[in-house]
Amino acid sequence: YKVMGNKNLEYSGKVMSPINSILAKTLKKEDAVKVIYVKEQQKEKNDKHYEKIMQEELSNINKNIGANIEYKIICKAFEETQQSHGELLEALIDELEEKTEVSADITYGAKPLPFIIFNVLTFAAKFCNSDITNVIYGKVEFIEQPDGTERKENPTIFDLSQLYYLNSLSSTIKCKNMSEA
Repeated sequence: YKVMGNKNLEYSGKVMSPINSILAKTLKKEDAVKVIYVKEQQKEKNDKHYEKIMQEELSNINKNIGANIEYKIICKAFEETQQSHGELLEALIDELEEKTEVSADITYGAKPLPFIIFNVLTFAAKFCNSDITNVIYGKVEFIEQPDGTERKENPTIFDLSQLYYLNSLSSTIKCKNMSEA
């Protein structure tokens, strides 16, 4: 993946899970890392395949690093209801720890997931004294070939950390009206 934004996150290895390219650049020996993988109950068989790929990629990256990686799987129904969104928000918040670095990959998942993750990040920063280090999104173009197959081109990681911080900043502005802001 090439990186749009923070070029320090660019990783020359090949990965399917964009967060693994970030971890490849940031993991250090004996770091304690908790990877939280959110998957949809209805698609568990397909998600299990991607979960395995993500874990195998990270395991291969970590072979020469030696970080201590713990995996936590959150399996929830992705229903477009306030209740299911709230349950996922609570499940993610329950996994937070005090004074940690938090990175998030919003590449995969249902459309509301990035909003839920942004809320979790805000909670982590405000109530857990955590440092939000990376918020990323991976994009790949699928180019149809003459034989009907698709070729993946231009894999790119977009560093959305600035959007998170912009949201945090605008949430702290205390004004009575728009002209004051």
